[in-house]
This record gives sequence, C-alpha cells and structure tokens, in this order.
Amino acid sequence: MAGPELCLSGEQIDEIASGQPGSATLALLRTGQAALRRTLLVAAYRHVGEPGAAARALIGRAAGAAREPVEEIVTRPFAHDWGLRVLAAPPEEALRELNILAAAVALRAGIDLDVSLTAPDGELFLPGAGLADGLHCATIAVRQTGGAMTLGCPHPGVPPPRWSPVRTLAVAEDWNVVLEDQEPRRITLGQPRAITPSAVRAAEQLLRPAWSAVEAVFPGYAPTVRHLLRTLSPLAGDGSAATSSSSPVACGCVALDLGVPIEIAALLLIHETQHSLLTAAEDLTPLCGEPGGERFRAPWKHTPRPAPAMLQGVFAHAAVIDYWLARRHADPDDREALWQFAYLREVTVPAMHDLRPAAALTAAGRRLLDGLIERGAAWSTVDVPADVADLARRAGTAEATRWRLANLRPADGEAELLATAYLAGAGRPTPAAPRREGQAPPPPAPGGVIGRLHAAGRGHGTVPDHPDLTEALESVGTRPTDDEAWIVLATAAGAPRLLAERPDLVRETLLVMRARQGPAAPPADRLAAWLSGGE
Repeated sequence: MAGPELCLSGEQIDEIASGQPGSATLALLRTGQAALRRTLLVAAYRHVGEPGAAARALIGRAAGAAREPVEEIVTRPFAHDWGLRVLAAPPEEALRELNILAAAVALRAGIDLDVSLTAPDGELFLPGAGLADGLHCATIAVRQTGGAMTLGCPHPGVPPPRWSPVRTLAVAEDWNVVLEDQEPRRITLGQPRAITPSAVRAAEQLLRPAWSAVEAVFPGYAPTVRHLLRTLSPLAGDGSAATSSSSPVACGCVALDLGVPIEIAALLLIHETQHSLLTAAEDLTPLCGEPGGERFRAPWKHTPRPAPAMLQGVFAHAAVIDYWLARRHADPDDREALWQFAYLREVTVPAMHDLRPAAALTAAGRRLLDGLIERGAAWSTVDVPADVADLARRAGTAEATRWRLANLRPADGEAELLATAYLAGAGRPTPAAPRREGQAPPPPAPGGVIGRLHAAGRGHGTVPDHPDLTEALESVGTRPTDDEAWIVLATAAGAPRLLAERPDLVRETLLVMRARQGPAAPPADRLAAWLSGGE
C-alpha cells in the first residue's frame, strides 16, 4: 500500500535480520509507514465520497497552515487501525470519523473552526489533540477562534465538557513521545491504565533511565528504538510481570506496565520496537504470504502459530536473547541473565529452524530468517556452564512435551493401527503427521518439574535430579493420562526422543494397548523405541 517505489533491498533485509538496521533503512521504514497511513486516509476520502468534502477541505486548509502537526496526526501509529476501521464501516459512520479527524487537525493547526460533532458514548477523542468527556448529550460544538478553543453543548445553560489535552513524555532532552492514554483503541493492546499528572512524572522517571540503559548497554538497538517509538500506552499492572505489547496496525506504539524495574523497561522497549521494525519491513516488502493451514510451535505461546506470527516471535525474541547476553557480559555474576540467555537460546534456535521450510515464507522472509539462524549459530559459541546448559535443555524438553500433549493428536485411527501392528509383530507403519488442536495446555503442576527446573536455573532452590527412567515408567503406568508423569518421563535419562517429540502418539497408542492387554501392554519406552523405528 506504500507504493512500489518504497521497497527494501536484499542488503536492507540483511540489516533488519541483524535487529540493528542502519539509519537509511530506518528512515525508509518510517517513510513507508507514513505513506501507508496517508494512503489509507485517501481511501477513506473515497469511501465517504461527496459528503466528506467539507472534512477534506478542512484537513487541506490545516495542512497548508501548519503541516507538521497535521502530518503527526495523519501518520500517528493508530492511524493504520483508524483507516482499516473506517474503510470497513458504513459510509455514515466513516463520515463521522472523518469529521472528527478533520476537527482534530484543525485544532492542532490553530486555524479557525466551528463544527458540531457527535459523541454517542459520552466522550469524544480528537486524535493528537485531546479528549472531551462529561458531555451532556451526544452532540458537542467545537470552536476555535484566533487559536482559542471552546467546547459547548447545543442545550443552553449546560456546563461545557471537560477537556484533557494530549500529553507527551520526555524520554530525553531532545526526544518526546506521545502519551497514548486517551485513544479508545488502546484497549486492543491490553488493559489500559489511567495516568494522573503525578504518574506522568513517574513514567518519565522510568523511561529516561531505561532509554539511557538502552544507549549505554545495548547501543546497537538504540537507533531502532529512537526511530520507531512514537507513542507509549500505559498498561495496568503492579510491575510483578514484564508485561508489554504492540500491534501491527499501530506500528510505533508500545504498551507496557510502567511499574517494572528500569532494566526490564529497557528490555520491553527493545523487544516491542523489534516487533514494530518487522511490521514496518513487512509493509514494504512482504515476508510471508497467506499462511494456509501450516502451524508451528512457538515456545512462548500456548497454541500453534501461523508462519507470520511465528516469524514475528522468533525475530523479537532474538533481540531478547541479545539483551540477556549483553547483561551477562556486563556482569558475569548476574545469574538471571545467564539463565535467561541459556534457556531462550535453547528454545528459540530450534523454533527458527522449524520455521525455515514454511511454504508461507517469501524469498525475502526466508532471507531474513536465514539471517536470524546465523545469529543463532553465533549464540551457540557462547560458553555456558554445563550444569546451566543441562537445566536449559531439560526445561526446553519438559515445556515442549507439555505443549505437544495439549496441542498434538494422532491422525484418526492411527493409534489403533499402530497397536495392532505392534501386537502382531508386523512392520511399523510410518506415523502420519499429527493433527494440531490449538488448545492451551493446563498450567504447570504446582511444584512440578518445569517450575523446579526454572527455579534451579535462576539459582533458587536445589537442582532437580535427572528422573530415574524406571520410576518414571512406573508413574506413567500408574497414571497414563497424567501430563506431569509424561513430562517427567520425557526428561528422564535414557528416555527415547519420541517421548518428547510425539508424546501424544505414544500415549494414545499405549492407552489402546492397555485396553486390549491390560498389564501385559509394553512399557512406554519400549513402545516409543518401536515407533521410532527401533525394536
């Protein structure tokens, strides 16, 4: 939508794959986002048609008087979401949105204005200008003369609405971002948090040192944060979780819990602007086509993901790995940094390789993914203490087993077919591709193996012993439908790999055989070995 002359070269795709593109590439990405949002505005003009002529003229007059603030509003992050909603709305609703936008840009441009707007929900958000609430009725008069604005109601004697102008946050002496605490669509990023004047100061006291940390400790990522972060939307939270989000239709807006520590705020800024970076690249040069039915396991998500979402995930998590590695280099005694690097490397690199054959990847997308895989190869050369690396492997195996038990299912009738072949001593049929259910796994068992492995990785508590294979097999035999028993078995020393790779197939086949043979059914490890092509 940004025009054929705006596209990325192969070399620029390589820069983006590094997570640290140069200034020319970043400038092109910002230009592309601005062009896309202007294109959506033009499409909205066409959708509304002649009834929108007055709004179009007002926007044009405002741009002639003060181009910079008008451009800021027209190309703001949520302008993409706005354009898509307007184009999907009936013409009369689209006209209302266009009239509101025109009034907003006129206010920011300082030109004279006298319009009546409808606000059926009792408040009116004028993007880039502010929020009027406490409305007496669904109509609000917006006037501006000589740069002085007044708000009114058509009913005499009614108090005017309350007006809250848009606010900004000073991230650095020469850099402000818009505080996105009024945009109604910010709800799509998570539960919003109301911000008082004192909270604005607290937000700046978090963002300023967080940005300084990005510049000092993670300088390769600083230009991307500076170029792409335009607005910040506060999320509700108490800082106990590293909560943040962004959206492909609000590229440049980062939502985060402002209660997090400074170093975590730095991580979240890096992580979410990487999402924006890849979104902006995708808007210029498609990285994925239609995903079709392909789905992949993302270690950080409960359910299978299509290729575009998977590519976003591995790309942004590559930056998270770099963050923890830089923390580790800065402080070799930082156990949290050591664990996060070891664990995330363990689960993210295989996810990159799993995505490589995806049919949905374009040539540009595959080139970018190959750049990520090269970064993964470089991480593999980083020394990690053997005990920590072992904990990371075991945690990765345990989580993959848990996910597969929830999301994978054997093909219809396959468990019966395999059981029959095994009991007849026939050759092993080739297992079919699993069905993917898209179900979130149950929460990890309290005190279970996954929680204990992560606690030990962080240096808390004792390191869990490797499960004894015989004891783990007995647990599965006693509790064949208990996920935790299968997770323990998959992480036991000497366990066949198929117990982690297709626990669903082993379990369903075993249940069929137990129904036929009772206690005489083979143990799970022997069945897994046969299914793998062994005995």
